[in-house]
Amino acid sequence: MRASLVALATACLGLNATRCAPSSREAAFAEQIRPLLVQAHRDTVPPTDRPPIWEAVLRFYRSGRTLTEADRAARAHAHLGIEPKGSLTERAPVVLATRRQALVMFDTLTPAPFDTTWLRQVSDRHLVAGLCSERSLDLCPDSVLTTYLSLDDPRTQTEGGVVVEVWETALNPVLCRTRDVIVDREGVSVNLSRTSGEWAVSSIGLRWHVTTSCSLIRKSR
Repeated sequence: MRASLVALATACLGLNATRCAPSSREAAFAEQIRPLLVQAHRDTVPPTDRPPIWEAVLRFYRSGRTLTEADRAARAHAHLGIEPKGSLTERAPVVLATRRQALVMFDTLTPAPFDTTWLRQVSDRHLVAGLCSERSLDLCPDSVLTTYLSLDDPRTQTEGGVVVEVWETALNPVLCRTRDVIVDREGVSVNLSRTSGEWAVSSIGLRWHVTTSCSLIRKSR
């Protein structure tokens, strides 16, 4: 049953909810274990300690040590003729999505908004290529294939480490508003450890990946 729930959630992210509605048995099981998952999710780092952890995640993406979802999608999109081949010559820009949402399965509690002063600091220090505060990513102003990062609250782990769940969404918003093109999204668990008082990414793990479309995003607004 647990495996079927995970498979269902993975397959249905970004798709039509009526097509992906769980069975009554699965729904009952989900309600049974949801409090446990929500409680685990709420074992978070205190709010005052979160900005340095988020900044470590953003520095990791800015460093180019990993390909982002838009970097990977650009190859497929160029082959399909969706994006120009010239877009492969540079790494995709990384933008922080500032409108927050629940990123953990079965958790319906939206995280607290980012502090506006911290967001200004992120922009001033160029930790990301930009910020997008739109309610839907297809409304962002960017006109090239871009990776949008959605950050969850850091959660504590054993031995003093923390993990941040990250959604990477590969999307060209301007193109998405005029054509029904592919949108790629994946969930990543970013593990961090602290050395000499500084947080740094120690490893990342892919949780799930889905491909949806601009028309489905518009319907879900």
